[in-house]
Amino acid sequence: MRSLRAIATALLLAAGLTLGIGPGVAHASGPGVTLFTSSSAQPITLSGDQVALGDVPADTIYTRRAIAGDPGRKIRLGGVSVRALLLQNGVDPDAITFVNVTRADGGQVTLRRADLADPPPFAEGPALFSDDGSATRFFRPVRGRYATNAKDEVVATADSGPLQVYVDGGDIPVTASATPLTVKTGETVTFTARVSFRPPGARLTYDWDFGDFATSTGSATVTHKFDSAGNKQARVSVRGRGGSTQRCATFCAGTDAVNVQVGEVPARPTTTQTTPGAGNGNPQAPGSSTGTGGGGQGGSGGNAAGTGTTPTARTPSAAAPAKPKPKPPPPPPKEPFGVTISGVLINDTGETVRKLPSGAPAGAPKGEQESSGGKTDRALEVPVSALLAFAVICLGALRERRGVRLRLA
Repeated sequence: MRSLRAIATALLLAAGLTLGIGPGVAHASGPGVTLFTSSSAQPITLSGDQVALGDVPADTIYTRRAIAGDPGRKIRLGGVSVRALLLQNGVDPDAITFVNVTRADGGQVTLRRADLADPPPFAEGPALFSDDGSATRFFRPVRGRYATNAKDEVVATADSGPLQVYVDGGDIPVTASATPLTVKTGETVTFTARVSFRPPGARLTYDWDFGDFATSTGSATVTHKFDSAGNKQARVSVRGRGGSTQRCATFCAGTDAVNVQVGEVPARPTTTQTTPGAGNGNPQAPGSSTGTGGGGQGGSGGNAAGTGTTPTARTPSAAAPAKPKPKPPPPPPKEPFGVTISGVLINDTGETVRKLPSGAPAGAPKGEQESSGGKTDRALEVPVSALLAFAVICLGALRERRGVRLRLA
């Protein structure tokens, strides 16, 4: 009866989807699960989508409990049971001893053969792997009313990589590296796998998958050349047998990956710009890069049309010399002030008398006289005091004449 159930479960899973895929296949959702078993020469990887489409319905209710006796929290999970995953990938869960799932801290959660029985020994449902689109988790149901299970829940994200599951064996801590990490197509890359805490007496085998359909088996250090450009991920799987401790006495394994960028390094863009600016600066002075289109370093200011220009190089240049300002014209000579008497101009000091030219009215200023063709005649210069005396004499004569007329009357 047990074998019939196993066959039925395997046929059901095969009809619904193919769970096992080779290493290096991209995951459409969560990171998925990587299965290590002694019956397979290479680890088997399941994508997050394949995990989500397993035999456990999505609305199965489980209890997560961190404290004994606490009611815990109800959650809904669905995915692929551990038993179904083993059956689909050629492992009889009724013939193994244990299954280890590696935690993020390096520890392991162990399921014994009894935990994988059909029907499951858990009241709420089987132990399973689930995927919510961004993370893949392993969940072990509670074993009883007061039992806890929160510490045995293991979650894997894109940063941590797939969950690692080992059948009848433990894991080997391994780190992959590459030199150089950026190469051109056709150049040689050296890959190295380093194992921490090497199991005593274990015989280790290194399997390399370079992500371009090329593989290599045997050594911890290998070389490879990539024929096409792109971001390549190389993955190494380390398998051990025959160790003197229980961890690797039957089987143990570990895996890690490293990324290499292959292809020509793109040239850095130059800083030259030819887009006209919109500055309003002095065309004779260096600009300050205020024009639209970037302006450029050392660009000139706006010209009379209001558009700036930008040089094609960032070399510094001396500032253009400023255009000298024109000298202001000398102030016009001060016009003399005076009065005109009988065609001559007499100033306020009485030192200069000029003859008015013909055509210039009496009392016209000097500028008007000269513009009419007049010339200065300094031969007629007389002191003002003489003129005043002459005026006094004339006034006295007039008064005397008036007095004579009054006496005659």
